[in-house]
Amino acid sequence: MEQLKQLFKGQHVFNLSAIERKAGIRKLKLHEFVNGKAELSHSECLKINKIVENATKLQK
Repeated sequence: MEQLKQLFKGQHVFNLSAIERKAGIRKLKLHEFVNGKAELSHSECLKINKIVENATKLQK
């Protein structure tokens, strides 16, 4: 989870709202997670990781 948080705080540019929609998680929850105000479940992290992996593959 900490790696995921660092990824979003890093230099990568991701549309957090789009990731929330694709992962089916509550609106703004990912924003709150990045800012340390919310936690994500293991399954939510897995979904988000998969979305980010697919997005980065498309960028290459």
